[in-house]
Amino acid sequence: MSLTAEFTAEARRPQQGAEATSTSCAGWREHLAHLLDRAGRGDQDAFLAFYDQTSGVAYRAMLQRYDDPQTAEAATHALYVRAWDLAPRQARSGLSPLAWLLSGLTDPIPKAC
Repeated sequence: MSLTAEFTAEARRPQQGAEATSTSCAGWREHLAHLLDRAGRGDQDAFLAFYDQTSGVAYRAMLQRYDDPQTAEAATHALYVRAWDLAPRQARSGLSPLAWLLSGLTDPIPKAC
């Protein structure tokens, strides 16, 4: 199964976000940064772990923005496709991994089919 197919299926089941972690905030940020670093080098498992740990927060942000579950789901999917493509650049952004991910909210999101 391709990466896109895997997290497309997962987009229908948003996970718990940052509040679900039992580590400190700084430790969680470091962990996410490490996952994105690995993902930036093509590690799909690392990206899926990043997705699992952040998708709840991203989905809720999209749902708040669009106020429609179907649109929020499509927008969350588009956000993670963009994140996969741009993962190698995260460290240079100067943003925390979650802030970097959510900065994609300002970009136009393609309309769902």
